[in-house]
Amino acid sequence: MRTPLIFLGPNGSWDLKIFESALEAEGYAEPPDVQAGEYGARGWDADGKPVALEVKLAKEPRGFYGELLRPRSKWEAWSSEIGTRVAKWLRLQPQLEVRLRELVAHAEPEALREALIGRLAGLEPDLVEGAAGMALDDLIALVRRSTHERLQALKQGRYPAN
Repeated sequence: MRTPLIFLGPNGSWDLKIFESALEAEGYAEPPDVQAGEYGARGWDADGKPVALEVKLAKEPRGFYGELLRPRSKWEAWSSEIGTRVAKWLRLQPQLEVRLRELVAHAEPEALREALIGRLAGLEPDLVEGAAGMALDDLIALVRRSTHERLQALKQGRYPAN
């Protein structure tokens, strides 16, 4: 899998999210949003290979829930059993985490290209025609740069006309 990772949300090309790494994607995405389809059914790596974000039970629960389930001393099995009962009694929900998974499917560079050009049309409409013939890496870099420049303009109070 080659980064960046690109996800197209349910609202079309303007809902494109780009992550520099799997760790960044997993850390940014929240389980309820992934479950609600905010990141689409799948995304792509930089080569157009399909990837997906999925929600799983956390391997090592943290916080109060994790403390209840963490085995202690020589009575590990007993303390874990008690912790599980207390968690159920308190109606604590198990912790969920987001994980990235590579899908077993053929690469879809044209689908990725279409999503990137759609996003570019909303940012830099005058560049769309020239972008159609660009290499995928160059197109990804152009969308990233355009997105960054637009965000900087908004932060500085300059609102460029579309």
